[in-house]
Amino acid sequence: MSAVSVLILTQPHEYGVTLKTLDSLARELHRDVEAIVLVNGAPTPPALRGLDKRPHVSLVESSENLGVAGGRNRLLDEALGRGSEYFVILDNDVRVPDGMIAALVHAYRTSDRIGVLGPAILNHRPAVRAVPETDNFGEPLSMHRLHGALMRIAPTEWFHLGGHPDWFQTYVLDRAVRRRLAQRHDADSDLSDWPANLQDDAELVRRIVEGDLAAIDVSNVAGCCQVFDRSLLDEIGMLDDLFSPYGYEDVDFCIRSRRSGRRNIVDPSILLTHGTDLRHKSRRARSARYDVQRNMARCRTLITARHGGDEWSRIVIENLLARYALNAETDHGAPDFWAHVDGIRTASRQLVADGRGVVDELLVELHTVETEMMR
Repeated sequence: MSAVSVLILTQPHEYGVTLKTLDSLARELHRDVEAIVLVNGAPTPPALRGLDKRPHVSLVESSENLGVAGGRNRLLDEALGRGSEYFVILDNDVRVPDGMIAALVHAYRTSDRIGVLGPAILNHRPAVRAVPETDNFGEPLSMHRLHGALMRIAPTEWFHLGGHPDWFQTYVLDRAVRRRLAQRHDADSDLSDWPANLQDDAELVRRIVEGDLAAIDVSNVAGCCQVFDRSLLDEIGMLDDLFSPYGYEDVDFCIRSRRSGRRNIVDPSILLTHGTDLRHKSRRARSARYDVQRNMARCRTLITARHGGDEWSRIVIENLLARYALNAETDHGAPDFWAHVDGIRTASRQLVADGRGVVDELLVELHTVETEMMR
């Protein structure tokens, strides 16, 4: 039995990047810290079959692709069955500095009424430019060395510092979009009560770079590295596989943690680099834009249906129109609108199929908006 289980989801075509992540994690593993790797959606490829011969690493597989939420739930079930008390969800495209797992678990144990905790996260490639040994996955990378490079990493090259602690405004009311829209129409408007996403907060990044490493209260801890304990699962349940194949399962989990009365925290004294392969870049490609935007709208609709209260369908339509108003004059304004409509309809079908709610009002309002757009 291990006290801590590090849970990593992979797919057969991602074995190369997964092995790199495990190389960087190897020094963190011992009798009380194990890694469990799930190969999601196919038999384990030959390159990964020897993983469970590594010390303190075990391999499970699913011939069915369970999606991100379903795959991580399968890993959590495995870890719970082994008696683990703490769980570290870790993407398979990260670089783990020395001491990171122990630091995360210590921060969790010593924080009051904690729900989900995570590190401050840098994009991997800028970190490599600032600290070349960041790319040597088989060699130790000191946290101190990585912190020392922050002065050479631009704020725009951070990956994630968490969402604003007001989860309702950030993820239900989509205030970041409404804030930008208000700024466009009234440069003198007072937007102090319109929170931006913390990961875009240049002032916060500046404070961290200058050595202020105080814990940050957030609504959402990035899904590429989340730490929580057995008691949280007992209280709020596991990830919701309604969000499969991927997207916002981490947001929903963190919102449920906050709604239970717990704190979610990013600890900037602990760093991680993310994005060691090109999958996120490929999602930003023009050819992938429609699918990405549709999935984003699907996931935001599910979040709003779960956490938006009685007015959730009205909020979905208002957010759709706000995003269109913000981007209408760009080349992707109209295509994005139709991708968002498609995503909302997809979410509606999911909600009905799962018995999660009535969507009649939403579909009526959506049809009205579509009719106006086609005139």
